[in-house]
Amino acid sequence: AVGTAAFIMFGCSDENADIAEAFQDTWQELAAGIGANAVDKQYADLLALPLKQLFDDRWSCRVQSAKVIADITKKLQRTAKKTSDGMLSEADDALRKIAQMTVPELIRASQGGMWPGKEHVLGCLVQVCVANAHGFAGAFKNSTSNADGQQSAIGMETFLAACDILIKQLSLGNVQYQRSVIGHYTHLIETLQPGDIYGRVVESLMAIVSQETAAADSGSVNNINKANLDEPMQQPQRLMLVASATKSLLLSLPRDRALTANETKRLSQILQHNARTGVWNVRVAGLDGLSELVTYCAGNDLAAIDVEAVLEATRECAVDGKYLAVRVAALGVLEKLFAALNAAESDGCAVWRSKAHAVLELLVADPVPSIADRAKELEK
Repeated sequence: AVGTAAFIMFGCSDENADIAEAFQDTWQELAAGIGANAVDKQYADLLALPLKQLFDDRWSCRVQSAKVIADITKKLQRTAKKTSDGMLSEADDALRKIAQMTVPELIRASQGGMWPGKEHVLGCLVQVCVANAHGFAGAFKNSTSNADGQQSAIGMETFLAACDILIKQLSLGNVQYQRSVIGHYTHLIETLQPGDIYGRVVESLMAIVSQETAAADSGSVNNINKANLDEPMQQPQRLMLVASATKSLLLSLPRDRALTANETKRLSQILQHNARTGVWNVRVAGLDGLSELVTYCAGNDLAAIDVEAVLEATRECAVDGKYLAVRVAALGVLEKLFAALNAAESDGCAVWRSKAHAVLELLVADPVPSIADRAKELEK
């Protein structure tokens, strides 16, 4: 019966590993007995219990419910594919129906304050959205249909609601929770690639990215979120959060328009500062961010990033004698910058190119052959 199958599937995500394993064995026996295809067709019915438990007073039940919905989605993702006539397969159709059933409830369950395990609900919301990525093709063109003209399970409003929830959650909880939230946001943005949400997310992400800068200005990295740093490992966790938020911020750059000169200048300055003064992983994130920003601005307004300031920050990193990763990232900035300068026709490009070559010479002389060889190739 569907009720029995739903109960067994729910038990597969029990917080107790031994109990979960027992339910998983039972589930395998059930699937083998009635046939995997028959079970696949019942997934929509299997969701009734987890959707109900998603709002249980017990946090563990909410987490368990989110895990069940995510697991069902993943199972269907593995078998989803377009048919030869371009129509959705049964698994794709099931994913669409699951999204229609679960997304409104997941959005509702994701609202409000942080509670232990809430990151699993947020992750489930993102998983369902990502699994229906084909449906967003039309949504990002202000349509509710995908590229094949079929009805989308989720529209632009759903995507924006998910983004807004994730961004708001970044101000809640401890650093580990915020890192989970950033990871979910990054997965959503990387997969769906929206046109322009920069204005919706920039302030929240910039606040995290610039916390490293603020700490350096005050003379101690330990000043970052002192309230949370009392817990073990909070400082390195915070620095990893800054690095992750930097990647998320660059992924959020608008695709439907260019940044304004002021937006570009502000972002460039923070990335330069982190590249100069951060701990090594924040420095690498800052340099990688500058590489992305140079590529993004190439052909538009390269001057807005303040090329000379970028080169100065890159020079300081190119002579870092301690961290190989920092020097590699500095070389990455130069590679992107030379590509942009070679394609540009600005009067200042010759001056910038000359100064970039001066920085490149430092890396040509690098004691690590892999760096020196890459630099020599770039010098040609």
